[in-house]
Amino acid sequence: MTDPISNDDYALWADGTCATIGEVRSGHYTHMSDDYEIISWTDTARLIEIDAVDP
Repeated sequence: MTDPISNDDYALWADGTCATIGEVRSGHYTHMSDDYEIISWTDTARLIEIDAVDP
Protein backbone atom coordinates (compact mmCIF):
# COMPACT_ATOMS: atom_id res chain seq x y z
CA MET A 1 0.00 0.00 0.00
CA THR A 2 1.35 3.43 -0.90
CA ASP A 3 1.09 6.50 1.28
CA PRO A 4 -1.45 8.90 -0.25
CA ILE A 5 0.33 11.86 1.35
CA SER A 6 3.39 12.96 -0.61
CA ASN A 7 6.53 14.47 0.90
CA ASP A 8 5.83 17.35 -1.50
CA ASP A 9 2.44 18.10 0.10
CA TYR A 10 2.27 20.92 2.65
CA ALA A 11 1.37 21.10 6.33
CA LEU A 12 -0.33 24.30 7.51
CA TRP A 13 -0.71 25.01 11.23
CA ALA A 14 -3.31 27.35 12.74
CA ASP A 15 -0.63 29.98 13.48
CA GLY A 16 0.24 30.20 9.77
CA THR A 17 3.41 28.10 9.89
CA CYS A 18 3.81 26.11 6.70
CA ALA A 19 6.22 23.30 5.78
CA THR A 20 6.41 20.41 3.38
CA ILE A 21 5.37 17.01 4.69
CA GLY A 22 8.91 15.89 3.88
CA GLU A 23 10.28 18.48 6.32
CA VAL A 24 7.76 17.39 8.95
CA ARG A 25 8.65 13.71 8.47
CA SER A 26 12.36 14.55 8.71
CA GLY A 27 11.81 15.90 12.21
CA HIS A 28 12.33 19.59 11.49
CA TYR A 29 9.00 20.51 13.10
CA THR A 30 8.92 18.34 16.22
CA HIS A 31 8.31 21.49 18.28
CA MET A 32 4.96 21.96 16.48
CA SER A 33 1.73 20.07 17.20
CA ASP A 34 0.51 17.26 14.99
CA ASP A 35 -2.71 19.22 14.39
CA TYR A 36 -2.21 20.67 10.92
CA GLU A 37 -4.05 20.90 7.62
CA ILE A 38 -2.55 18.93 4.74
CA ILE A 39 -2.62 20.72 1.39
CA SER A 40 -1.77 18.83 -1.78
CA TRP A 41 1.25 20.08 -3.69
CA THR A 42 -1.04 20.13 -6.76
CA ASP A 43 -3.44 22.66 -5.17
CA THR A 44 -1.57 25.66 -6.54
CA ALA A 45 -4.35 28.17 -5.84
CA ARG A 46 -4.46 27.25 -2.14
CA LEU A 47 -0.67 27.27 -1.83
CA ILE A 48 -0.51 30.75 -3.38
CA GLU A 49 -3.30 31.87 -1.02
CA ILE A 50 -1.25 30.90 2.04
CA ASP A 51 2.01 32.25 0.55
CA ALA A 52 3.66 28.82 0.44
CA VAL A 53 4.63 29.26 -3.21
CA ASP A 54 5.09 32.19 -5.56
CA PRO A 55 2.31 32.87 -8.09
